[in-house]
Amino acid sequence: MVLKPPVPGAAVYRLVQYGEHLSPTSEASKFDIEHWRKFTTEFYSESGTMKYSVRNSQFKDVRVFELNTALLPRFYMINFESGVTEMHLTLENPQEYVLPNESHVVECTRANFIYHFNNDVQVTASGMLRVTFNAQLKIELMEFHSSHHNEYLSRSFLLSLAQQSGDAKDTNGKPKMKSSGGEGDLFDLPPSCVNEYGVPIKTMRCLEISEVIFHMRDLISYSLEFNTGAIQSLQKYAEALRNVQNRIVGVNGNFNPPNGKASPNPQNSGNDMNEGGSSIVIKQEGSPAPHSAILHMSDKSPVVGKKESNN
Repeated sequence: MVLKPPVPGAAVYRLVQYGEHLSPTSEASKFDIEHWRKFTTEFYSESGTMKYSVRNSQFKDVRVFELNTALLPRFYMINFESGVTEMHLTLENPQEYVLPNESHVVECTRANFIYHFNNDVQVTASGMLRVTFNAQLKIELMEFHSSHHNEYLSRSFLLSLAQQSGDAKDTNGKPKMKSSGGEGDLFDLPPSCVNEYGVPIKTMRCLEISEVIFHMRDLISYSLEFNTGAIQSLQKYAEALRNVQNRIVGVNGNFNPPNGKASPNPQNSGNDMNEGGSSIVIKQEGSPAPHSAILHMSDKSPVVGKKESNN
């Protein structure tokens, strides 16, 4: 079998295809979770991840959410459940780089996710986009860092509001608008479709839940593995982490644990046993949550946590 060399521009074309498939042609597909699972499988690798950064328009604070392939189908569907009728992705001057391992990186200093709502309102989130594709042109990591968002109302929408408020028009046939110090009635605008981060309320709840799941996935796996409740799992998990950290301090800093026993030999530290008889090995690099460690059990029990890239 002859392998074809990577084609420059193939990843940009694949990203354009991704943007075109964000709005299904079938109305039923927008609310079908199976459709979005197929969409995720089509464009993302099994370990694919989306990092979505949103910025508060008022206080300028930034929140970063990370979604894996298990959460992405729900995220896409909830956007349409929040009143979105169409989603689009536009790229401005994308740059593609082919790496030695035949993966592709597409960087775009300005990209726009455009959301059309069922009340003729359009919200545009603008920011930096960076997408890493594997050799099969499937997304390994999509990073979108929103710098700001704008909300637009169509002229026909404003005219319809003016008619509903009493057909108040001036001599030129335009709807009367009340200035800050003027007189007359100003028609009331409907509430915004998005919050201060430019995200629909229901979608924001989905992102916040995914954030909790992402940072607690090791604890959840620990609870499922040992069939313990939430409080008991938290206590045992924290105790196991403290024991391992004490061993690391004892090895590197000649620190003896509170019980007065000598620190374990570095060569034998991996064979120390926990309460259940399984060895615990600490692995700090690539931890999925800040300031946390990942526990790996011995061959008698499956791996509790695994390393995932947080590029």
